[in-house]
Amino acid sequence: SSLLVNRVMPSLLIRQSALYWLIDEKAQRLYAEQSPTIPSTMEKEAIDQFQPYLSAFLTDDRLAGQNSLPDGFGWIRLAIPIELDGRAVGLWLFGRRDPDDFYPRRDIELLATLGSQVGIALESTRLFGIEQQRADELERINFELHRAIRVKNDMLRNISHELRTPLTAISGYTELLMDGIAGDLSPDQKELLSIVSDRAQDLRKMINDLIAYQQNRAQE
Repeated sequence: SSLLVNRVMPSLLIRQSALYWLIDEKAQRLYAEQSPTIPSTMEKEAIDQFQPYLSAFLTDDRLAGQNSLPDGFGWIRLAIPIELDGRAVGLWLFGRRDPDDFYPRRDIELLATLGSQVGIALESTRLFGIEQQRADELERINFELHRAIRVKNDMLRNISHELRTPLTAISGYTELLMDGIAGDLSPDQKELLSIVSDRAQDLRKMINDLIAYQQNRAQE
């Protein structure tokens, strides 16, 4: 918009101008130069009021003979629709012009051509904004994923530690009992201790496999 205000408008001797960008049937003001106070946004009903005046020089007599423009837009001398692929994407408004406050047809056509270029720029800006939002969302998801992985790894590490400590005690006491430290054991008792020892070894192997898996994933 700074290029339009600082270069294009002065080169065409246009004193007043404003540009609206159409988004979801609302018009958002992108800039307003030397124009009276105008709204930052317009509803579709207000946008439709410009239809009878598009692409034509507006004299006070013509304005008086048709439906009035929205409040605050009586300064307009020309309204150029900005279209892209047959779709309205903006509205470019122009006010008084030096030195005779007149827009001949050739200048209206020139501004319409410039409006087409502005439309391409607006659409590019819109698409860039969409892609930027997607990139930001992917970055957020990636951050959350890495945080979840860190939480999972911490949890697995803590669980492994908490399980290995009592498991070591269970295996140690079981081996002592099986070695006869508590006296002679009956065959049934020895069988039960053997089952406990085997299950402890199975659990130890599962924990070791879990730790190995965690370490391998951390190196990837």
